[in-house]
Amino acid sequence: MCDSMSTQPDPVKQNIVDWCQEDDIPCVIAPDVPNFAWVLQLGRVGHTITIYKTTQHDDRIYIQSQISFGATHRTLVNQTWNAQQRNNMTFNIRKLAVQYDCNLNFQLNGDEVIGINTFKIHFHATISKSELLEKHVRMESIHLILLNQLNIELGIALQNDRTNQNQDNTNTGR
Repeated sequence: MCDSMSTQPDPVKQNIVDWCQEDDIPCVIAPDVPNFAWVLQLGRVGHTITIYKTTQHDDRIYIQSQISFGATHRTLVNQTWNAQQRNNMTFNIRKLAVQYDCNLNFQLNGDEVIGINTFKIHFHATISKSELLEKHVRMESIHLILLNQLNIELGIALQNDRTNQNQDNTNTGR
């Protein structure tokens, strides 16, 4: 359940908190973040969808999912892969995002890819319960599809990398 930290909560934020309580959806209010009016995290670990409103655009509500790369995958994508392999992966993931009508940003640390954010923008200052639930479920589904595609791409690459390492090593013990 979410507990409001301010004495005068944004009615949209409060509605979302109330609806989550009604439908038994785990909801956590994030601490104050600069440039954000409010941030809520809905769902369970591994399937968390973040819903937020920025101070810059108070007439929009953002519904976002995030996929973070583990250390092995960061090394694979950023150090092992050549530019063509990395471009193929980013193209395939972007294509899926477009097909599922969501926006996508690759999270970068300098030039290194460290994760993916997918999001939809609700272009209204308010949102109904049915719109919220539909967008929440939709982003969960898109998140799982993109995660599966990413696992396929990274899994195949890891298999190929291990095969190449074994072929280069004449004494593998097998």
